[in-house]
Amino acid sequence: MLLYCGYVATRATGRMTPLRNGDPEATPSGLLDGVRSASSILSVLLDAMPDDARAFHPSGSADRTCWIGM
Repeated sequence: MLLYCGYVATRATGRMTPLRNGDPEATPSGLLDGVRSASSILSVLLDAMPDDARAFHPSGSADRTCWIGM
């Protein structure tokens, strides 16, 4: 989810390295908190993304509606 945030926020034109915190002690609850946080960030980014903007995705450069669908 944070990788998608990075693609959209930077309007990436190529593959980015996935973000990882590497915490082997992370609980399922803690991991879900991270997903909730990242999805909130992505939602705000997509709300602000112009309709004609595109960002990299391995399946092809995606516009706002494509990112919302993913």
